Amino acid sequence: MLSESSSRRFLTWFTRRGAEPMTLRVTPLRLVVVITCGALLVPATAMAAHVFDDVPDNKFYAAPVEWAFDNGITTGTSHSTFSPDDAVTRGESVTFLKRYNDYVVEPALENIASTPGPQGPAGADGTDGTDGTDGAVGPAGPVNRLSDEQIARLAWHEDPGAPATVTGSDGPYGLAFDGTHMWVTNLATMDVSKIDPTTNTIVATVTVGSSPRSATFDGTHIWVTNYLSDTVSKIDPDTESVVATVGTGTGPRAAAFDGTYIWVTNNLSDNVSKIDPDTEAVVATVAVGTAPLGVAFDGSHIWVANVDTDDVSKIDPGTDSVVATVTVGTEPGGVAYDGAHVWVTNNLSDDVSKIDPEGESVVATVTVGTDPAGVTFDGFHIWVTNAASDDVSKIDPVAETVVATIDAGDFPVAVAFDGTSIWVSNVTSDNISKLRP
Repeated sequence: MLSESSSRRFLTWFTRRGAEPMTLRVTPLRLVVVITCGALLVPATAMAAHVFDDVPDNKFYAAPVEWAFDNGITTGTSHSTFSPDDAVTRGESVTFLKRYNDYVVEPALENIASTPGPQGPAGADGTDGTDGTDGAVGPAGPVNRLSDEQIARLAWHEDPGAPATVTGSDGPYGLAFDGTHMWVTNLATMDVSKIDPTTNTIVATVTVGSSPRSATFDGTHIWVTNYLSDTVSKIDPDTESVVATVGTGTGPRAAAFDGTYIWVTNNLSDNVSKIDPDTEAVVATVAVGTAPLGVAFDGSHIWVANVDTDDVSKIDPGTDSVVATVTVGTEPGGVAYDGAHVWVTNNLSDDVSKIDPEGESVVATVTVGTDPAGVTFDGFHIWVTNAASDDVSKIDPVAETVVATIDAGDFPVAVAFDGTSIWVSNVTSDNISKLRP
């Protein structure tokens, strides 16, 4: 059975490829995260010793790639290659989802339903033990070897559940999903809450630095930016403890993972820190625009929103240099990638810019609510939090129109997708909204 840490690595691996290419690229971390929530619950076959020549054994995604190969989810891009650095198409993502459901989820659910039940304790009264007494051996019958919670995660497609509100946070701000739990940074209490998405409850709280703002997941650890401490906390999600604290620039705000490095925007020093998550050291510092805020990875480049210069910097992570600057709306903040375009929220323009990352130009502008802040992609739609209008805009990225507006709490800022639900942090109402896409 996959370990929880292996499941997280598998989640990160799914940002890569493994099916025949089709049209319309999407980043599968947003779409295929839907099918990875139950990865740790599913028995896996024995892994091949080494499947693809371009997947070295020392890479964090090596074991998950082999697991996916052994379970029929991926066949690679050839008999010997996996092409881990290539973008994933929409067709490939849907193929992964279908194979996962057919080869892993459905057999697991059938196995659960058909597993014989345990024997009841022997007793002197001669009863069969089915009435709760101390009867003799009970009859065989269905029994779940997994918990109800685990079954719910496996059967996400059958029972989507209802919207919910999670309380217990004080000034919730940033959000990140690790494949099993949602993590939220709490401004007022200088800590991070770990939320069980099945029970919608806080199951742990980890103390970090001062004024924690953003969080991201690297496949193994949660990274949290501490704005007033000028540091980033590295959290082990299993032990629920900070295992390292890394100094950054001044006023670290947002963080993103590119598959190898953690990138942190330093709002008050006008640069970005590039961190090696293994050595826990800053390996490069890249100057960008004024007051950088949001950051995202598009599969090949890092994109940074610069609040005071009303533009976005495109960084080549290989050369650690800015290769393009794209002008957007007024006070850009949040950044997200949908597999084909980069989306940027413009706080004072009340709109969102859609950028062609290759053409390095804005191809559309979509009007949303008041003071848009956070943005994410769920595999089909772009979601934007509107801080001043206390709602969330759902955007069709192809039609470039708002298709729904959903009420949230007071001053919604961050937004994240866990594969089944949209999560929104409401700063001044001290809660998190869980919405159904």
